[in-house]
Amino acid sequence: MRPIKAVAMATIKEGIRDKVFLNLLVFGSLLVLASILIGELSIGQREKFMKDIGLASISLIGALTAILLSTGSIRRELERRTIYSMLYRPIRRWKYLLGKYLGVCAVVGLDVLLMSAVFAGVLLLRGYSFHLGLLKAILLTYIGLALIASVGILFSLLASSTLSVLFTGAI
Repeated sequence: MRPIKAVAMATIKEGIRDKVFLNLLVFGSLLVLASILIGELSIGQREKFMKDIGLASISLIGALTAILLSTGSIRRELERRTIYSMLYRPIRRWKYLLGKYLGVCAVVGLDVLLMSAVFAGVLLLRGYSFHLGLLKAILLTYIGLALIASVGILFSLLASSTLSVLFTGAI
């Protein structure tokens, strides 16, 4: 269990330091905040429109984060040759891959959590409710993003970096 945790923690640190993650997080938060302005354009259905835009933003930015982190994580380690020092230790490959997957899922979960907090704040500031149905939708979105991350890791093992991004994005 310790090797899996070590790989997962290293992946989390690498993912949080990644500029792509930070840029997508800022862009996603701005999209959620823009739902206020876009909601003003709709007549009579501001709340529904704001919730739709917020959930779509969380889903879209989360998918981009999952695709880019999962497909680039192992490939980057292969290019930097840091994977060889990791696999030189007595760690099985499945433990390494599971640690990578759990690390990517944790970073994607952090992304979803932070954007959901911005989304809830926007809704509450406008006087709308943030109810259990929205939490269920966000949880199901996260489960879908975890599935995308697993497919991304699979394709990163089988294809080049560009092809794995394209294949994962097509799914």
